[in-house]
Amino acid sequence: MKLSMNRYKAVCISVAMVILSGMTGYAHKSTFFKPVINEIKNCINSETPLNDKLNVGIKGVNKIINDQIGFKSCYFDIYSLTQKVCGTKEFERDNVILLNNGYLAYKRNSVSTEKIENRVESLNKLYNYCKNKNIYFKYYITPDKLSKYDNELPNDLEDHINPAVDKFYSLTNAEKIPCEDLRESVHKEFGDDYSAFFITDHHWKPQTGFWAFKNIYKELSKELRVKYNKSITDSNNYSTETKKEIFLGSQGKITGRFVAGVDDIDIITPNFSTSFTVSQPFKDFTATGNYKDVLMRMDFAESTDMYNSSQYAAYLGGDFTYEIIKNNMSENDKKIMIIKDSYANCVIPFLSMGFDEIHAFDLREITGYKIDSVYKYIDSIKPDALIFLYSPLRLSSDESFKFENE
Repeated sequence: MKLSMNRYKAVCISVAMVILSGMTGYAHKSTFFKPVINEIKNCINSETPLNDKLNVGIKGVNKIINDQIGFKSCYFDIYSLTQKVCGTKEFERDNVILLNNGYLAYKRNSVSTEKIENRVESLNKLYNYCKNKNIYFKYYITPDKLSKYDNELPNDLEDHINPAVDKFYSLTNAEKIPCEDLRESVHKEFGDDYSAFFITDHHWKPQTGFWAFKNIYKELSKELRVKYNKSITDSNNYSTETKKEIFLGSQGKITGRFVAGVDDIDIITPNFSTSFTVSQPFKDFTATGNYKDVLMRMDFAESTDMYNSSQYAAYLGGDFTYEIIKNNMSENDKKIMIIKDSYANCVIPFLSMGFDEIHAFDLREITGYKIDSVYKYIDSIKPDALIFLYSPLRLSSDESFKFENE
């Protein structure tokens, strides 16, 4: 009972802080604190047991905070403190969960066998199209933050994503589609799979992206028979600036910064000379400069507004429907076409130093733009290689495997 009462007092204090803040900042408006007061009154007047009152009340106040406070960080900090005090493990908004090891993750829905089979069917058609044109093809399965080897799930929750990836990998092998499962490689390289990821974000860290780049570059150099430039894979030839406790990832933005803390992020840049021309055809944008100038957004890296910015977006500047990176100092004439999501954003800047051109496509609809046909771009670009760098989440997305309009 003592523990329950302490918890009750802590919740009361947190809720009181929310109400006080709401009254202070919005004394002239009733849209914030009246619903909170009404929610608390309803809980107090209900005939449910104390613990149930607390849970229902907290859930109701949380909804009001999410709906009405939005991105006002001071209020969200109070919300986050409330969740920390209450030991909340599951957050209904965007299905975020707090793992047993203190990392945040998404609670994934299951992906049906039929959907996975459809993904593989679409991929197989694309693979054979590339094969007939002598285009090297490879699908890289990146790991989900929820480790296959140690899922750390709370409250008897079930891992749906890794079984889906296992099924996808099995079917691609059966169809002889070139596919590499990076989950095992990451496990061997990092030991603790979670150390390869941010605590508050679903992405892998830039260091992990650099590791992936080295492996992909080595394989592509061999398959395309071009000179392997070992110097661009040597971490000693790069500067790493660690931005301390500045990055609150997509999952941390749901829970607030007090539930799992705030991440550091490394900004990795080459010490050697570089020159690139970057263009975004859908936005009629072109820029030429060195690695930092055109492949990074240093203003994102420097931002201290953790609730409204993403320091991870410093790599490539975020997501774009179609981006072309021309390496003006390339030692070969190879073109690499990449079908990607945001996992690839901290891989592509490094990979661009190894080849003449990178053509990166995101099949999701971004700011109103969308790719109509991957096949059309294959025919126009005539790439030497086509690779996929998808997070496992793409398996639940129809558009990510829709390679042409029907």
